[in-house]
Amino acid sequence: MGGLFQSPKIARAGLAAALLFGAVLRLLWHDDIEYKADQVWTFLRVQEFWATGAIPTIGMTSSVGPPNPALSQWVFIALSALVPIDNPLPLTRAVEVVNVAALLMLLAFVRRCVHPVEREPWLWATALVAVNPFAIHFSRCIWQMNVFPPLIVGMVWAWWFRSRTAGAFLWGLIGACLGQIHMPGFFFAGAFFLITAWLDRRSVHWRGWFAGSVLGALPLIPWVIAIAHAPPHVSAWGRDYLNLAFVQHWLNMASGVGLKYNLGNDFDNFIGPWSGYGVAVLIAAIVTLMLTVAVRFGARMVAERSAVCPVYFNLRSPTFLVLTSAMFGYGLFLLTLLRPIYLHYFVIAFCLPALSLAWVAFAGTRATERSRTVTRALLAGLVIAQGTLALAFQGYIHGREIIDGDYGTVYRALPAEQK
Repeated sequence: MGGLFQSPKIARAGLAAALLFGAVLRLLWHDDIEYKADQVWTFLRVQEFWATGAIPTIGMTSSVGPPNPALSQWVFIALSALVPIDNPLPLTRAVEVVNVAALLMLLAFVRRCVHPVEREPWLWATALVAVNPFAIHFSRCIWQMNVFPPLIVGMVWAWWFRSRTAGAFLWGLIGACLGQIHMPGFFFAGAFFLITAWLDRRSVHWRGWFAGSVLGALPLIPWVIAIAHAPPHVSAWGRDYLNLAFVQHWLNMASGVGLKYNLGNDFDNFIGPWSGYGVAVLIAAIVTLMLTVAVRFGARMVAERSAVCPVYFNLRSPTFLVLTSAMFGYGLFLLTLLRPIYLHYFVIAFCLPALSLAWVAFAGTRATERSRTVTRALLAGLVIAQGTLALAFQGYIHGREIIDGDYGTVYRALPAEQK
């Protein structure tokens, strides 16, 4: 088995297979998409723009009260310029293609920018996010969160070169745009800014970052005016505020097992009778593999902490700073809202939950070829199990059409008057 996981050709073939499989699942059964109130509203606004030419100055009202900025609609108007808009399927296809492109962008970034010492966890993260059930699900409908992946790759790529004027400028520009597409983007971009300013501020060309941020914030002006003239909105605090739900959601995004979020009351049938309990076995396998990664990491931290921390938890490591910003910075930022924290807030993290899993897996790897082989086998098992779970999930949706949960009724099964 050691030779199998040491072969560069097999590694490249496996990564290519994961990317291809992930691309196919993003494009498969195209008319099984979700098409609910948010998707209907967005698509009708796109059609309205092309009928009237009126550029929207604010977006859809958010769940917390205030409207989203106009960029949340502009991204779909831009995509719609490339496809027919007589029905929502072509626009949804554009979103799917954008997500496939994000996988290729991620691979290019890893190959070109990440130092060879840190590259292997990033490559495993690329394979994992390609087949992750949630990453695939959140790439298959007209929803603002679903256009984040290429922007996140672009922002991390720019942040990676933050010492240069162009890199810092693009980091600031993309960061300023994220929250205008969907509200959590403000907190995600803010986390990267604060963590970097706190832990590595000397690495940043701050004038470039400031110029990019100012330029990116210009589309916010109509939104700020609209907010200033709107009546104050007061919403009740959730019962589960000030909890650590962001850790649970991060782990769910990394593992792909929390599909009850989508399936609701159908989840028990999905993992049980429908699959002959095969899905339950898959989920148990994923949990077991992740627990094994955690146990190996804990054991090595006890035995070899002085060898682990300088490599994997080093403030000079850009990967560690990215993960600190995306998980803890962003997660703690969300806690300041004093509101419930939902799983879909973490769609913005794209490949980073998978990267944290691979990073911990290699941090728990001893300096022997056998230990490295075990780590690669564990991660390969997770790729295979998550890909199989993703295919099962889409197969279930395709066969059922009407889901007693958040997914609802697939587009092709809707009455004609709702399409």
